[in-house]
Amino acid sequence: MAKILKKESKALSIRTKLRLSIGLIALVMVVACAITMVMYSRMSNYVSSLIAGDIECINIARSLSNDCNEYHLKVLNVVGDDDISAEIPVADHSVTFHSRIEDLKSRVRSERIGPLADSVLMAWDSYMVKTRELSNVLLSDFIDTRDWFFGSLQPEYEKLSQCLDDMSDDIFAGLRRSSATFDRGYYRSVVPGFVAIAAGILLLFWLLYFIIAYYVKPLNKMLKALNEFNDSHKHYACEFDGDDQLSELNSAIKDLTEENNHMRRNFIKNRHAEL
Repeated sequence: MAKILKKESKALSIRTKLRLSIGLIALVMVVACAITMVMYSRMSNYVSSLIAGDIECINIARSLSNDCNEYHLKVLNVVGDDDISAEIPVADHSVTFHSRIEDLKSRVRSERIGPLADSVLMAWDSYMVKTRELSNVLLSDFIDTRDWFFGSLQPEYEKLSQCLDDMSDDIFAGLRRSSATFDRGYYRSVVPGFVAIAAGILLLFWLLYFIIAYYVKPLNKMLKALNEFNDSHKHYACEFDGDDQLSELNSAIKDLTEENNHMRRNFIKNRHAEL
């Protein structure tokens, strides 16, 4: 009997099976969480750079629009003074206007930005050509400066302003696309996490079923058979599938009960012989 109890089984032990099951669940959760973190980090860095670039482009476009508006107001002030000796305003940003527009064209990820930026440059050049007439208009005796401003210069400015607005709208659209990309990427990055949670729950249910089916039920069968043996001295009858320590324990209990029955029969036989 001692040999039976001490016999080492080549099958996986109960402890090993439980460790493997729990380790598998933990591994799935850790791998999925790691994938989620890596995907979210990459997506966040990529989209953040896109959004930061779009915001910088928006700021450049807004700065160009403000510079044009400020210069146009300076021209209006000169026209409104009716002073031929008034100083002609200088567009300080005219030197860098073209380079800033070209910088926008290289930064913005849009197929429409090229034609829109070219339209801005054409409108800007046309507007600047028209503003060079201001000195002659102020010196002229037969040209009304206000008529010239609202009839000739103002339409050129409105065209330039509209082109700048169209370009800004396209840049804003790129920012919205980047934000939408962030939303889509966010959901894609958290999907592995949800999958891991779902897989972990399923594995936990599987582990619970495994424990109940292969350990709890056999233990209950063994206890019931052992109680019947003790109450009615029947043969210990408990069978279940398995090749681990629980099966070895069941075999050992069966051998013990058979030995006990054998000793009981010998005791009864000897008692009758004495009588």
